[in-house]
Amino acid sequence: MHLRHVTQPFQYQGSKRLIAREILLNLSISRDSVLVEPFAGSAAVSVRAAIERRARSFWINDANEPLINLWRSIVENPLGLTEEYSSLWHAQKSDPKQFYSDIRDRFNEHHQPADFLYLLARAVKGAVRYNSSGNFNQSPDNRRLGTNPKTLRDRFCLISQAFGNHISITSFDYRTMPDYFVPGQIWYMDPPYQGVSSARDSRYLTGVDREEFEQFLERIIDMSIPFALSYDGRTGEKTY
Repeated sequence: MHLRHVTQPFQYQGSKRLIAREILLNLSISRDSVLVEPFAGSAAVSVRAAIERRARSFWINDANEPLINLWRSIVENPLGLTEEYSSLWHAQKSDPKQFYSDIRDRFNEHHQPADFLYLLARAVKGAVRYNSSGNFNQSPDNRRLGTNPKTLRDRFCLISQAFGNHISITSFDYRTMPDYFVPGQIWYMDPPYQGVSSARDSRYLTGVDREEFEQFLERIIDMSIPFALSYDGRTGEKTY
């Protein structure tokens, strides 16, 4: 498989994989740039930019620390992660529904990357859901067993190769990130919008308060930090 054929590393609802190319075309990015994603999720824009060698280096950040630990495993130990996932994928076959429930309980206690990867592969619509206690509570899609381990191995190895040693992976509060701005960075932000970050079963481990986010935007504008923002909204009578 050629690098250009790599899709997102794991299923993740809300991923910008299908429009990553268009987003990059609207960023003033060069091969000397540092591409920053404060709300990385599946980091689809950074993955595409790395594959196409559009930037010098990358910084992906997300408040969801288990997600960031999964990213570290993908970049730093793709074969080891795939081997652990493969064991889970094969072990589920006698009773996939119960096995998913058991791994979900174990993940909520220990937050291991391979367990999280398995849950994402099996979860309904790849949608991350957390209850009020912060526990992952999404149901499995019982029509399928999740991505084949060999497919994930190829994706992970190629993505790890694309990023190489040119990536920083953090789990900061996004509001602190301007403290680390240096010239040459270009930020792409895809924050959770209010409709999915404040519901009873939130799609995100940590929501983003609208007023605090507006204050954050004012700060980075004052600092002249170059950025592009994806956010649900309305233009005239058209709702996105």
